[in-house]
Amino acid sequence: MAGSGRLGPVLDEDGSLFGIVNIVDAFVVVLLVTVVVAGVALVISESPDTTDQSQPLRYATVTYTVPISSDAASIDKGSTLAFAESGSSYEVTTTAKGFTSDSRVQIVARVRYRGNFSGPAIDEQGILRRERSLYGGDESIVLTRGYRTPVTVMTVNQTSSRIQSSSVPVVLAVNESVGRVVETGDNVRVGSQTVGTIRNVAPETEGSHALVGLELTAWLRDDTPWYTDRPLRVDTELTVVTNDAVITGRVTRIGTTNTTER
Repeated sequence: MAGSGRLGPVLDEDGSLFGIVNIVDAFVVVLLVTVVVAGVALVISESPDTTDQSQPLRYATVTYTVPISSDAASIDKGSTLAFAESGSSYEVTTTAKGFTSDSRVQIVARVRYRGNFSGPAIDEQGILRRERSLYGGDESIVLTRGYRTPVTVMTVNQTSSRIQSSSVPVVLAVNESVGRVVETGDNVRVGSQTVGTIRNVAPETEGSHALVGLELTAWLRDDTPWYTDRPLRVDTELTVVTNDAVITGRVTRIGTTNTTER
């Protein structure tokens, strides 16, 4: 009777649920939903890190550059480097910093890993290829604090988490105009980190060069002092930046900041 609120039979004579949906069709829908849910659950269950924690910790050293004003220049211990187009990311354990000839910040970072140090590699055509094990000399692209930049692998399979550093006295031959604006006591900084201090300045020397003596924080690679991506040697060209000047010069002496010695 209309308005009585009573439902008809669950299955009618044609096999339809409540006279609306065929029971075979309903079974197929339920089966499809079950399969989809199971597939999503499988993907989620496979996403956690599968790194074998029984593998010993190893360390890789990489280097890359960022703009001097970028927040990525302040990366330090505890920060993360993530490879582009990849799920691989690594914790930074220590850094060494300096400047390139075009006044960008060059960062040398040591990162830790277990098993293989892996990420996508740039091939000879400059194309970023699929992830593989990386070795010294390989190039890739990393994301650091929202900045995307090329990176070069320097070493892998290191056993120390720290990049050893040392203060190295050097004298630079620089353009005489630069020698007139730098002063003794000026600091070379990357963000809040001091990486060098001007100790002596001889603004007028023979020829068209001034001499600047400074103590420079170098990192040690096989007991050889390096500044950014190059060893510190006589005739090496390097750049430092103070609050007042960009100083690019040629190393003329190592082991002293005395600008009056001949």
